[in-house]
Amino acid sequence: MRHLLAAILFVLSTYTVAQVEVKDAWVRSTVPGSTTTAAYMSLHAQDNIKLFGAYSPIAKTIELHKMSVDNNNVMRMRPISELIIRNGETRVLKPGSYHFMLRDLNRELKVGEVVPLTLMIGQASGAFVDQKIELRVEAAAQQPADSTMPH
Repeated sequence: MRHLLAAILFVLSTYTVAQVEVKDAWVRSTVPGSTTTAAYMSLHAQDNIKLFGAYSPIAKTIELHKMSVDNNNVMRMRPISELIIRNGETRVLKPGSYHFMLRDLNRELKVGEVVPLTLMIGQASGAFVDQKIELRVEAAAQQPADSTMPH
């Protein structure tokens, strides 16, 4: 199993690690007293990969979530164990869709603050994590206006 530690990624920059390009990463700042937030980004796969999850020293738990609309036109959020991204495909983690939910934060996140976030990636055919992508993501109140991420 190989481990690859990446360098720093700030919001609106691009970083490629082996099979994955990460762009437009950001985490939502919190309101006073809040213990949850969400992280978003665009992931482009250069090989078939699985996104298994993430961790950060600021959150006790981070879950990969999917938002969907049910038959009664009600939006539902549910945790998922992995997200497969095929060769050449881009998956956008954005509000109202796929995202990371950061729970039990150990502090509030202010706009402009930088948050360490580690993604766990593996081969789509494998059942284990073989890469870790170390990010440093900026907190914002909403998606940055000059972001190139599709809305």
